[in-house]
Amino acid sequence: RTVQDLTTASGSAVIRWDPDDPLAMVDYHPNVDPSLPYGVTRWLDLVFDTLPQLAAPGVVEEDAPLMAWLHTPSTDFEAALQEKIRLGVSGWDLEAVAAAAERTGERAIVHLKADTGLGRNGATAADWPALVARAASLEEAGLITVEGIFSHLAVADEPTRAETAQQLDTLDTFVAQAREAGLDPKIVHLANSPATLTASLEGWDTEERLLGDGVRCGLALYGLSPLPGVTSED
Repeated sequence: RTVQDLTTASGSAVIRWDPDDPLAMVDYHPNVDPSLPYGVTRWLDLVFDTLPQLAAPGVVEEDAPLMAWLHTPSTDFEAALQEKIRLGVSGWDLEAVAAAAERTGERAIVHLKADTGLGRNGATAADWPALVARAASLEEAGLITVEGIFSHLAVADEPTRAETAQQLDTLDTFVAQAREAGLDPKIVHLANSPATLTASLEGWDTEERLLGDGVRCGLALYGLSPLPGVTSED
């Protein structure tokens, strides 16, 4: 509730959930009931394999979209589209998602992932122009809709470091290039738990525009502090 009250941005819960293995959520809290927390409008999951269980009736609210963004060549994109799951796309997976959309007749709703400095996944600055150009072509063909653009922060839990502001500036450049290519993303999201809190609370120098159109919180949703040396009570 506190996270929702702090920001007007759309909230997202970032989880990795397996109903047969509660420890799969250990990154955030091992014993949390996977129901929709207050104020969360979208569930984001790391991998598609766990999302069919989340999509089951009664697990999350019907109007809360589900999204997955870490894929492998064996990811079943057809099943994802049939379950109305949004897909993060980093580059190589765009063609596979488009092919699944063509086979199923289900238009894919995608969020393009940019690598702004974390180096984990996402299209690099060199690859981004080709990715957004191809995405615009596939959107025109009716196979995909580019709903959003996102990236991951590297050191937001160290608020005094300059890299977070640099990543935000880099993401702005990526978004501008996407718009120049003809895309119109409605949701740009970058902030994780520490960035959401430091951009919303007084006493920190984190830029408020880091909140973008949405935030992706994991740890903070369960009342735990994502900042070293700062307690939940603080």
